[in-house]
Amino acid sequence: MNKPISASRLNQRLVLQKPVYAQDELGGAMISWQDSDELWAEIVPAQGIERFKNQRIESRQQFRIFIRRFEGVKVSHRFRQGDRIFSILSVAEADSQNFGLEIMAEELT
Repeated sequence: MNKPISASRLNQRLVLQKPVYAQDELGGAMISWQDSDELWAEIVPAQGIERFKNQRIESRQQFRIFIRRFEGVKVSHRFRQGDRIFSILSVAEADSQNFGLEIMAEELT
């Protein structure tokens, strides 16, 4: 039986940000980000990705982020931790009892 995510593991403070869409003067879409909720999380490095783009190597780092169950976390959202930004790639239940969420995210640089 899986137990709830223990509070001692959740030692990183993250701000959940939601996109706000607006139209610019030319009819195009603009996206800004609005702080929504502050959550405690555990951030665990998952994998690094390197790819060749625009004639240079681009490196990205993915993370597993664990939080207690929280309604409304979507892949269209992102997390902010100070100057760090984490783009949400997927959201899944972290355990069979639905006590927490496991979020795959990529740090944007």
